[in-house]
Amino acid sequence: MKILHTADWHLGASLDSVSLLEDQRRFLDWLLEVIREEGVDALLVSGDVFDLRNPSAEAQALYYRFLARLATLDPAPAAVITAGNHDSPSRLAAPSELLDALRIRVVGGVGPKEAWSDHLLVPLPDAEAPEVVVAAVPYVHEYTLGVSPVGLAPGELGRAMHDAFAELYGTLAREAAERWPGARRIALGHLTVGGGPVSRDDFPNEIHQVGTIDALPPSLFSEGWDYVALGHIHRPMPVGRGTYRYSGTPVAISFGEAAPERQLRLLEIGEEGLTHRALPVPRHRTLVKLAGSEEAVMKRLGSTTFPGPLEGLLRVEIAVERWDPGLEERIRQAVRALGDEAPRLVSVVQRAVDSWEGGGDEGASLPPLEEMPPDEVFRRLVRVRRGGAAPQDDDALMVAFREILSAPEEADDVATAGGVDASAGEGRDP
Repeated sequence: MKILHTADWHLGASLDSVSLLEDQRRFLDWLLEVIREEGVDALLVSGDVFDLRNPSAEAQALYYRFLARLATLDPAPAAVITAGNHDSPSRLAAPSELLDALRIRVVGGVGPKEAWSDHLLVPLPDAEAPEVVVAAVPYVHEYTLGVSPVGLAPGELGRAMHDAFAELYGTLAREAAERWPGARRIALGHLTVGGGPVSRDDFPNEIHQVGTIDALPPSLFSEGWDYVALGHIHRPMPVGRGTYRYSGTPVAISFGEAAPERQLRLLEIGEEGLTHRALPVPRHRTLVKLAGSEEAVMKRLGSTTFPGPLEGLLRVEIAVERWDPGLEERIRQAVRALGDEAPRLVSVVQRAVDSWEGGGDEGASLPPLEEMPPDEVFRRLVRVRRGGAAPQDDDALMVAFREILSAPEEADDVATAGGVDASAGEGRDP
């Protein structure tokens, strides 16, 4: 049996106002060809199908066109798709009854504890004689599992989160083993799990209250899983055991994602067990960020190429002693001089030299507001109002702020269980 693990499509995303729908359309066309050529039996998508909880009509059309074409393949593979923190659980799961008829299982919310097994466990290729059982766990806010920071110290909060997620995955592993003892077991998850070097470029925003990107250790998964198909981190990477993997986003949606190779994971289950390997995703557009002094950037610009069928995108960051009003036009003239090979210059940012060299941020040029995560905006505001140092991640005020940030996601999850769409009119997640 062959299974394809992917995640974080972020359909409808744009990069500095440049739509990436064409990049994503080309990816989905390629994905269909891979499924057909490899003879894939099941497709797993671990969250963040869309970039916004209220996606555009164009993004939705792209998604449903892909599913329709997937269902017409001969033979048509099964699919298991879960919601991520960027998705509206209720909106994603709304057509689930229709998609079930096409062997496409969509799970928006985790549901009540007593229904976990029936709601989240998916036997493939069928319930009579499954070769594999998939635990279709979507993005789960810790509130849903009964975890609240109220009255807990920072260390206690981390332990409570670990225990709650471990109970969820442990319960599903035990139920799967009891109901289908001969089947392999695969778990999906859209969460932040540590175990390797991770930077801010690897994920759009923090989704757990602890505030550290390795807040949830790999030990939250029991030994009952043959493979854990993870989403949320945008760089393909293993965590803990080699069979706990992030597939990464297949189409780079930020300049920080331009360097690592985009890929999917192809799993094969045979008599000798489960193996998996990377499938590189072709790049259709080149993203380049040039940073440094004006002289260094100009020199590198002349030797930088932008291969690919789609227009290349360029972001420039220049270290300056003081604001230079003529800098952006000089950069634009240099880009235009490249002629037909010129990329689209999407932004020119000036950074203060002291900030660039690792000094304090006093007087530094801040990134655009929309590029700063909400907790960083709040942290800087608190620093200004309080005076002195910015609050730390475990500061009670920062914990409370993350609690407020997460409330709309929890409301959506609760509404899903009750059959009500509470996310109408929402924009992008914080």
